[in-house]
Amino acid sequence: MRNLSNIFFLLLFMLCNSAIAQADLSPKQKEYNSIEEALKNPDKVYRLDLSNQKIDFSGDTWSKFTKLEYLSLRNDGLNDIPEEIGFLRNLKVLDLSGNKIVSLPQSFKNLKKLEYLSLRDDHLNEIPDEISFLKNLKNLDLSGNDFKTLPVSFRNLTSLEEIFLNDEKKFLLNKSIPVLESLPSLRVMHLENDALRRLTRS
Repeated sequence: MRNLSNIFFLLLFMLCNSAIAQADLSPKQKEYNSIEEALKNPDKVYRLDLSNQKIDFSGDTWSKFTKLEYLSLRNDGLNDIPEEIGFLRNLKVLDLSGNKIVSLPQSFKNLKKLEYLSLRDDHLNEIPDEISFLKNLKNLDLSGNDFKTLPVSFRNLTSLEEIFLNDEKKFLLNKSIPVLESLPSLRVMHLENDALRRLTRS
């Protein structure tokens, strides 16, 4: 009986410690996985992971997340991204991979603080010009799409350090390589059949 009692108190102690640890998480460390839960205190939500869910991404809901810095909508079956995305002006990380997106809304330009963007395995036939307005963007994943060239406007991505692209030969990206090589901060290009290409800066 004493052993059972000891085990009980040990489990109780562990549960209490776990609850305390969760309570001690700062708002920036806590990650929400439910839009309903996040909407209870949207002004305190910094991280929101809604991957592998069916999200109704419309209406003024998103204007409430004034401090959101991280958002994942990966594999959510989205056909498009509505204009409301532009409300998330503090967003730094955005994962839209694994959807059916063919274009981006004009309000995407408002995401001035965005540093990481993934559009991997979406349905982009061309690269939206809206991306070229994201001057703080450091990491961009465009692999697994259907585009054939990169727009000249990509020269505006002066903070870009790393980019993931499709197979260089299949999608004729070699014609766009000079656009990338002109970027002052770019260090690494990942190409599906060419592994990666490191750029040497003088």
